[in-house]
Amino acid sequence: MVGNNYMLEDVLFIPNFSVNLVSARKLTKRGCKITLDDDICSVNKEGQEVIRAKADSSDIYVLLPMPKALITTVPKEEDPGLWHRRLGHLHMAGVKALESMAHGVAFQKGQKEDTAVCVPCVEGKQHKHYRRHDPVARMTRRLE
Repeated sequence: MVGNNYMLEDVLFIPNFSVNLVSARKLTKRGCKITLDDDICSVNKEGQEVIRAKADSSDIYVLLPMPKALITTVPKEEDPGLWHRRLGHLHMAGVKALESMAHGVAFQKGQKEDTAVCVPCVEGKQHKHYRRHDPVARMTRRLE
């Protein structure tokens, strides 16, 4: 991956090589336009700069870090019961704590506490009772 948004394909690997080389011919065959200005090399694809490099003291172009695009989103307010099911039927106090711990999780405000019974939670808490584990009546006299 180069420039945060352009992937180089069909590359060769040289195990003991200490630097990576990029073929200008391969880039132009894939529709990229290469511009050389003074000591800056710029590679554009579909009008957007995907690779930028600066010549160092030995006249070799070294890739420059590309600025990352900042994307902001507003989390969709959802029912806490949905997150209860998503998180494997986690208890509601744990689900509500998630809102302050994770970005992108928001619960609907002003909604009453979810009092509906979660059937899988109830079924998971039920256990079959085996009589063999009950204490048996003890003897009160010898040989009884």
